[in-house]
Amino acid sequence: MFGQLTRGAMALPAVRPLALATSAVSMRTPGLIANAHSKASGDDKVKRKKKDPNAPKRASSAYMFFVKANRDEVLSENPGITFGETGRALGKKWNNLSSAEKAPYEEKANEDKIRYQEAKAAYDASKA
Repeated sequence: MFGQLTRGAMALPAVRPLALATSAVSMRTPGLIANAHSKASGDDKVKRKKKDPNAPKRASSAYMFFVKANRDEVLSENPGITFGETGRALGKKWNNLSSAEKAPYEEKANEDKIRYQEAKAAYDASKA
């Protein structure tokens, strides 16, 4: 449908016209194009429900307990490491742990999950 363009000896890939690309996107996500235009006017902004500051803090995962315990170690081993590289290094370390090595973090996560469920139940009871 869209042929290859050539410039000298180099062939350039065909580029889809913008009108076809946006219509394909808008068919999959109705209102995307309309919302893009209305954002400029600010009329159709989605109102987000504000978080209650008294609501209990969500439970942390085993991985998050691992990250809290090992972030300083990774940063000291790799001075000048970026935020993304820190996450990758911690993720690699986590994936290389055995089930036995992950057990203490999973235990902390289970305790935190129970804490959250109790706090959430108390919060919901006080709210009702």
